[in-house]
Amino acid sequence: MNIHDISWIRQCLDEEFSYPYFKDKYAVELLHLNFGNQISVKEVKQSNFSRLIEKPVFRSVLKNAGNGCIDLDPLLNRWDEETYLHHLTTTVWGEHEKWGKSGYFQVSRPEPNLVLQVNLSREFDRLFVENVDDRSDFNTSIHPSHEKLNSVGWVRMDLSFETNEVLIEEVQSDWIRQVRTRFHKIGILEAQGMLKSKPEIQKELRYLNRVRAYLTFWDELLLSAAIHFIRKQLGFKTIWYHTNSSGAHYKLLRYSMPPVSVYSKLPEKFGFQKVKALPELFIRCKYLGKLNRKAVRQELEMFKLEING
Repeated sequence: MNIHDISWIRQCLDEEFSYPYFKDKYAVELLHLNFGNQISVKEVKQSNFSRLIEKPVFRSVLKNAGNGCIDLDPLLNRWDEETYLHHLTTTVWGEHEKWGKSGYFQVSRPEPNLVLQVNLSREFDRLFVENVDDRSDFNTSIHPSHEKLNSVGWVRMDLSFETNEVLIEEVQSDWIRQVRTRFHKIGILEAQGMLKSKPEIQKELRYLNRVRAYLTFWDELLLSAAIHFIRKQLGFKTIWYHTNSSGAHYKLLRYSMPPVSVYSKLPEKFGFQKVKALPELFIRCKYLGKLNRKAVRQELEMFKLEING
């Protein structure tokens, strides 16, 4: 998409907006988007979203669903100690490259991406400042994380108002990688009996223990926030998502391939379907002619999600 469309979108949005999340909330939101607030268990089980209703978050309400229907409103508005608040912000990534594509930006079309940044709450930011010295290790400046807030991660997307499609280009987190690395190093120190002699590490551990839960749901949080943003803020219903193969093909990746699970298990978890088809926004892009023809010959697969509501 061009920079003028991105600027216009960002001007229409609040500078930041809140997004509370608890593990598996994505299942509640997807069912709400596709079936409305009152859902029929039988109808859901006969759809492509049947696996969602099996999530633990539905156990208690299913027991009381005597008429076979569930009211999603209490689940959508659930707030307890396992609910985490986030601040969503946007930025721009990439630039228009008429004569070619740069491997640095890793975009499919030679145009900029809109970026959704999923940032930790102010509470966690304060805890971070009090206990951790170097922010640059957690959010690097060469990636589109927030300049001031601590970003759990970001989702890059390409939009087309002409075709009413969104392509999710990338789901990534520098922050979670660093959290894992720090826990690993602390585990080694503890095994060696050296942790007590390092008060600065013990201080850092207070922050890490507080955010430990994110290790179990960071990826679903990012994709859930993106789908919520795409449908509720932007109004799109057709969402494409790269497979590992299509991402490498269109972004011209040869080395430093992204994690396979983020481009396989994650979209499948959300009900994306693999299709041997291309987004219309690719087909209409004159710069992708050769790549499109090769993709068709190779029967390249991509993920696609159609939101019904």
